[in-house]
Amino acid sequence: MISLYGAKAFPFTESRITEIEATLKEEGDALPRQVKDIKHQHALKLDMAKAYVCDCCNGQGKFWAFSCDVCDYDLHPACVEEACSDCLMKVRDINLTA
Repeated sequence: MISLYGAKAFPFTESRITEIEATLKEEGDALPRQVKDIKHQHALKLDMAKAYVCDCCNGQGKFWAFSCDVCDYDLHPACVEEACSDCLMKVRDINLTA
């Protein structure tokens, strides 16, 4: 329990673990199932990971990550920079006039 949930699991009871897992599920439910990040060529899927290293900030992460099955690329949810259609239109307009 300690290695998976750390100090958050204290007191180390089944009811505490159930609370933590419910909170994690709520966090995951609030995230999109898939994103397209501007730093990566493939779509990234929401994944539950025990531990990973974010390929953007190189920080360690656990629990929720956006992952690429093709490249083994992982991002913290906070490190995702989604491409929006308005932003892409502006980039195209700049490239066309340059």
